[in-house]
Amino acid sequence: MRRFVYAFLFCFAASVAAISWSLANIRYEILVQEFDARPLNVAEKRILQSALAFQGFYSGLLDGKWGKVSQRGLENYARERFSQEPINAHIGTLVIDFLGNIDKFGWRMRYLPSIGLSVAFPEIGLSEQEQRDGALHWTHQTGSLSIVATRHSLSGMEPLHDTVVGKGTTGKEPYRTRTRDLWVTRVRDLDGKIYYVRSDLIGAGWSSVLVSARPADETLLNTVSASIHVGADIDWNLPASGYLRDMVHLTLEMLGEAKAAAGDTSPGPDGRRRSEPSQVATGSGFYINRSGDVLTNAHVVAACNLISANTIPMQMVAHSSEHDLAVLRPVAPYRPPAVARFSKQPAKLNSDVAVAGYPLHGYLGGLNITRGSVTSLVGLRGDLTRLQISAAVQSGSSGGPVVDKFGNVVGVVVSKLDALEIANMTGEIPQNINFSIRGEIAKLFLSSRDIDFEVPDGERELDPTVIARDASKYTVLIECR
Repeated sequence: MRRFVYAFLFCFAASVAAISWSLANIRYEILVQEFDARPLNVAEKRILQSALAFQGFYSGLLDGKWGKVSQRGLENYARERFSQEPINAHIGTLVIDFLGNIDKFGWRMRYLPSIGLSVAFPEIGLSEQEQRDGALHWTHQTGSLSIVATRHSLSGMEPLHDTVVGKGTTGKEPYRTRTRDLWVTRVRDLDGKIYYVRSDLIGAGWSSVLVSARPADETLLNTVSASIHVGADIDWNLPASGYLRDMVHLTLEMLGEAKAAAGDTSPGPDGRRRSEPSQVATGSGFYINRSGDVLTNAHVVAACNLISANTIPMQMVAHSSEHDLAVLRPVAPYRPPAVARFSKQPAKLNSDVAVAGYPLHGYLGGLNITRGSVTSLVGLRGDLTRLQISAAVQSGSSGGPVVDKFGNVVGVVVSKLDALEIANMTGEIPQNINFSIRGEIAKLFLSSRDIDFEVPDGERELDPTVIARDASKYTVLIECR
């Protein structure tokens, strides 16, 4: 009930622009929901399988049937890239990457009528070699990928697979599939080169495709090998309408575009241009990787000409005004004393949290630690990109980490409720209503910019004094001039 009252009052007082933004946020709620393949049609599932194959997480058939192998591939992708179970935003980023790679390498499905199979080809840089004994042969001019397609009898098919098995490393069993109408063999030799051959029984003979590549081109090999299928080629175009297209478009809208700080004079979230002079302002942030990158709020550094973190000169390398996040990078090589780790799991309602930061710098002095709990899993107007916390937040805390009882980051401090504004509207002063950006959103932002972050190997509950000690090493004071 209380959350409803606050949401109503804020909607009443907000401008038309703010209301429009809240409506946009409602559209994004579906992106943080758990992935469910049931709304996808066969063509959409095939695109996801293709995208996973290119990333190296899927080596099955591109058949549009979403089974255990497909689901496991997506789960492995989400865990490696985002350190969590798959949500709808992950399939959006997966497809965005895949469509970009289709353009980069010129991927196209080809039907080869002489053997009755369809195969995906990276057209850019691929050249056809001289045919020998009726075999078709292609090589990649800038890489190690080689594709050979041939048609033969059983007496010619079995020796081909035996030859590939012989190239494998001693003592390591090759991958083999042997059925009445399908043979598959995959091995890796002592130098790491991969060999894959698939043979399909079509009519009275066998059609085989042999693919080989060095480790640097393994994703190309995976895509080619996963694409092989009997019959006409399949369409890799994103369907003009449907669930998957909606997820891709919403993900693009939510992520926005990363902008480099150098030469960027576009207005920040506060409407000021970066090239304008500004007074010294302070905020908080925290180290997220061994290169010394710092995560903070975009509004903390939006109008800065000069930025420092614990006096180390920084430059902004990525930001999202939409989600109020920014990454700072040391101007000169720097190794931080410690690095924060992001929780693998989302924060739970009523779980204990601590906030680290430098509020009211110049008045309170050094690092400040406050404790509280997660009081709501949504922000204002039901915003699912935010958490509501009871830990005290003051001016200057923005950008600081919100950590759980294991010492892992579950959020990034973003704002506090304007108590005076609410008091003027309602006659009551709200207590301990503060907000943080969800840790899942922060990880998605970092992954989309290809910025490293760390997650823990395991979890064990820490004493609050240990959490404070660790936070003091990776939380930084940001100064903006």
